[in-house]
Amino acid sequence: MKLLVVSDSHGDRQIIADLLDHYQDQVEAVIHCGDSELKATDSLLDRLTMVQGNMDLANFPLIQKK
Repeated sequence: MKLLVVSDSHGDRQIIADLLDHYQDQVEAVIHCGDSELKATDSLLDRLTMVQGNMDLANFPLIQKK
């Protein structure tokens, strides 16, 4: 199983979108290890498995699964 693991993008939504688009056919899951600082309503969250970081101010669950 191939995974892409990222963290600490600190509001850089575009880099997350670029990574998702670039690796979509190469990995089975993308895991964000916190501090994305995305809004809780951001559509990118549908494509991530994510844990909440200390800088994530949105009301994310501790673990968000696709």
